[in-house]
Amino acid sequence: MKVSPPPDSRRDRSSSGRLLRIESLDPQKDCHEIARLFFADFRSVMLPHGLKGLLFTFAAPRMSRLLAATGEFEKRLAKRVVDTILFSHLVLEHGVDEGEGREAARRVEAMHRRYDIAPDDFLAVGCDEVLSALELAGRYGWRPVSEVEQVALRHYHDMKSRAYGSPRPLPPTIAAMQAFWNDYLDSQARYEPQNERLAASTLGYFRRLVPRVLRPLAPAILLSQVDPRIVRACGMHVPSTPSRWLSHRVFTLAGWRDPTPDTGAEYLAKMAAAVYPEGWRLADLGPDSREGRKGARPGGSIRDR
Repeated sequence: MKVSPPPDSRRDRSSSGRLLRIESLDPQKDCHEIARLFFADFRSVMLPHGLKGLLFTFAAPRMSRLLAATGEFEKRLAKRVVDTILFSHLVLEHGVDEGEGREAARRVEAMHRRYDIAPDDFLAVGCDEVLSALELAGRYGWRPVSEVEQVALRHYHDMKSRAYGSPRPLPPTIAAMQAFWNDYLDSQARYEPQNERLAASTLGYFRRLVPRVLRPLAPAILLSQVDPRIVRACGMHVPSTPSRWLSHRVFTLAGWRDPTPDTGAEYLAKMAAAVYPEGWRLADLGPDSREGRKGARPGGSIRDR
């Protein structure tokens, strides 16, 4: 479906000086910086990215049983989602080798160590993160995704996955990752009741993140961006053709907002404030802490990029 850009379209602006910087970097050695610049350049089309990743983990009973057993997605849903996003933000901002990024990765790895997570589950989640981001940017982004970015995202998420506890590296190419991801879904995705409970509550949370005027249609708009195998395994209906058209239109329009200036992560800060109204620290994140520790310093490292 073709959607014509508005007259003042910015798609001819290679001015994302980010892209010029990306093209000057090495996709393996500088993968962390490239990933940070990539997500900043395609910021406006990434809303479904987090939801897609969560629904993917709910679609495979081997993972959904572990997640349901924690109780986090039913007792402290907002905190669980926000903490996951903040951990990823700290790693994206700082990398995994030092400072808050290193400590965030260590905390996630310690949480993963409590459970018997199959190596293929680690790999599937890592592949999903890369493929989902590239798909959204490629479909709705204001400019094409470069080969440097594709290679760098694979290296970055391999590094992140290993820091989070994966015993094996991600498949070596985007094509190999796509093949592994498809095979994993075909063999592992199937309906169980906890899949539906986890998915329904999480979709309800993300529904509240879209503009109020779109909220009645939000489930169909968001699920239209999710592989039908995942939707069915989560006990939900695959959106209709008109819903998919509307979703395509909404995210195409969102993509025209990019590239946005480096004004910081205000939206992420608002999400965090809903759970941590008095600020947060790294020690507040994770299942061993509680919401909004009184007197916490305003938090973490949400700052201008």
